[in-house]
Amino acid sequence: KKKKKLDQEGARAPSEEGEAAIGKSSGRGHSMAAMVSGRRLVSASIQTTSSPRPMQFRPCIDLHKGKVKQIVGSTLSDLENRAAKKKLLTNFVASESPSHYAELYSSDGLSGGHMILLSKDEETQVVARRALRDFPNTLQVGGGVDVRNALSYLDDGASHVIVTSSVFKRGELSAGR
Repeated sequence: KKKKKLDQEGARAPSEEGEAAIGKSSGRGHSMAAMVSGRRLVSASIQTTSSPRPMQFRPCIDLHKGKVKQIVGSTLSDLENRAAKKKLLTNFVASESPSHYAELYSSDGLSGGHMILLSKDEETQVVARRALRDFPNTLQVGGGVDVRNALSYLDDGASHVIVTSSVFKRGELSAGR
C-alpha cells in the first residue's frame, strides 16, 4: 500500500484503492493522523510536543464464548455476579474469527495488538490458540493468564502475555507471584 503525504490541511482525497489519510493539529502541541482503507482503520497516531514518540493505535480482540465481541460496560461482570439478573449486552458480535483479525493486523503492520479472553470455555481457548498459531508474534494475550498457562500461550505464538489480574491482588502488587 502506498501512503502519500498529507496536504497542508492534513487530508488528502481517497486514492483509486479507496484509501484516505486524515490529519489534524489542535494548535496546542498535539497532532493526530490516521490512514483509512475502505471502511477499515489501517493506522493511527497522535503526536504531542511533550512526548518523544507518537501514540500508536493498538488493536484489540475481545473473545467471549469463542466469538469476537464488544461487550457493553459492566454487563459481563454483572453476569458473573450470581445475584444479578441482567443480560449480557453487546455493541458488536463479529462473524469473523480471531484469526481473521490477526491476519488483518499482521498484513497492515499493526503491532502491539492484544487478545483478551473474557470467558474460560473450551471454544474460546480453541479459537484464541488458533489465532496465535496462525499469526505468531502478532498478538499479546490476556484474561486468565497466570503462572500455570503463560508459557503455553507463548509457545502457541503470543508475542507477550498480560498477567495483570494474576500479579495484583486487592490493588497491590504481589511480588511473589
